[in-house]
Amino acid sequence: MEKIQNGLFQTLPEARDLMEALMQEVTALAEIQGIDLTSRDIQEWHSFLEVLSPQGKTSMLQDIEAGRKTEVEIFGGKVVAMGRTHPFFAMIAPRRSRMIDSRVGSLLSLYS
Repeated sequence: MEKIQNGLFQTLPEARDLMEALMQEVTALAEIQGIDLTSRDIQEWHSFLEVLSPQGKTSMLQDIEAGRKTEVEIFGGKVVAMGRTHPFFAMIAPRRSRMIDSRVGSLLSLYS
């Protein structure tokens, strides 16, 4: 976890692509739920990412170090619960967590 710095998402297209794919799934679910979260928010994330220090710790790493729940723990469960009410999202949600864990490990090995 100590290696998950902002630079991972700034320099590795695979990391950025994974993050964007997950955000696109969430915005698609948000649209179905009538929640104001759109591709505009994804573009704002890209703009924000550009100005962060590459050596800076991600917010998730900061949460882990401080003993707080991460955004994945806080929001991920809610997204999965909302997705269960829609067949497509209910189908992909259980596999998504396993895929993320696997891909994060692979990305860290590329970044080191």
